Amino acid sequence: MDNLRMLDRLSDLPWDILDNILGHLPIKDAVKTSVFSRKWRYKWFDLSKLVVDDSCGVTTSMNVDKEWNQLAKLVYNVLLAHRGQIDKFILATLLSGQGKDLDYWIAFLCRNGIKKLILDLGYMCSMYEYKLPSSLFSCQQLSCLYIMHCSVVTPHTFNGFSNLVSLQMQSCTVLNGVLENLISSCPILETLVLSDVDDFGLSDVGDFGSLNIYAPNLKSLHVDGKFMSVHLEHSLLGFHTI
Repeated sequence: MDNLRMLDRLSDLPWDILDNILGHLPIKDAVKTSVFSRKWRYKWFDLSKLVVDDSCGVTTSMNVDKEWNQLAKLVYNVLLAHRGQIDKFILATLLSGQGKDLDYWIAFLCRNGIKKLILDLGYMCSMYEYKLPSSLFSCQQLSCLYIMHCSVVTPHTFNGFSNLVSLQMQSCTVLNGVLENLISSCPILETLVLSDVDDFGLSDVGDFGSLNIYAPNLKSLHVDGKFMSVHLEHSLLGFHTI
């Protein structure tokens, strides 16, 4: 009886609060709330934040491919059934996965105006480094991008991210010129994190040399890894070379 009362109280909460609560659950658990009652049956259809982690693909077989297939099936079903705006999508996995699945999900999210995209791909993914699809670079609604263990090659049609405020790259590969162009093509960028970024192993001395950053609205900067020096043009941070 107490559980039913608690469930009724939750059901009566404003949608923005309930959306925030359910958005902290892995999507597999959020979907399970549909069995609570009729009121809850379709609530997950409208979640603005989707979290996909390895718990969504857990099987008893300990077979990595089977786990990924189960996770991928869940994501496809959720995206196809979803009827609301998806503002934030988090994928945090140690599974190697299939690039074609990630390509489809990102293209779907970009078509539907995703604002915050987090691809936290673990060490197993680093063995099969995922190349970001061209569809991502046409997503003008994007305000926050966090990528880990990804390969970044911008298409020739890339015109920048006009609304990107935060860019974080960890253990990614990208050519120096591409990286500088990517950063300078984000006119309102405020937060930049570059950690263990590599240039496909092309540098003779194993580092990038100098990185020139043009981001006049930058307020927060963290850089570590292979850069010999970092030069900021028109910086608000109070310094120009580190």
